Amino acid sequence: MVFGFLAFFGTMKNRAWAYIFAIIFFFQTYYLAFILGMLLSDLMANKNILVEKLNKSKMLRTILLLIGIFLGSYPSGRGVGDTIYAWMEKTYFVDSAVLFHILGAFLVILILLNSRRMQKVFHNKTFLFLGEISFAMYLLHFVLLGSFSSYIFVKLLPYVSYAGAFCLSFVFSCALLFILSYFTHVHIDTRAVAFSKLVYRKYFQN
Repeated sequence: MVFGFLAFFGTMKNRAWAYIFAIIFFFQTYYLAFILGMLLSDLMANKNILVEKLNKSKMLRTILLLIGIFLGSYPSGRGVGDTIYAWMEKTYFVDSAVLFHILGAFLVILILLNSRRMQKVFHNKTFLFLGEISFAMYLLHFVLLGSFSSYIFVKLLPYVSYAGAFCLSFVFSCALLFILSYFTHVHIDTRAVAFSKLVYRKYFQN
């Protein structure tokens, strides 16, 4: 979808209409995130007026960042009647959480790309390491939650409180997830990337 969109509309002067149509078409799906991602890349690459205003206004960046965090924290898989999001529960969208999470992520990334202070924070070794293993964590965390974490929680529950069982399961699961993600990154992910580069250089590079 991304490559097709860019192939047809990437160099059009009036591609804003293509973005609008795509946003409307994918509005109630997670594909909207890809459209907004392309839009964000377009805005940054071409120094859009919005980008220039963000660079000049710290107040605007702060407000949009807080809105992004608020939207991105919208509860999923449960009612929100007893939360600060109660006034947002009744909407015309199939799944409000999908839309709010995507818009929240869009705003947070928009501000991150236009804030040197935030970039400096996330450029330290700890966050760079988390970025390296993040794909492996993404692949492994659901498997771990549905096996190891659930098993530990059920086994602990008869002996400690619900909160205690949760906290211990969380700590043990995070420790195991970091270890597995690191080894997956080193022994599978990096080797797969190296192999794909080798194939590209041998068969596709001019």
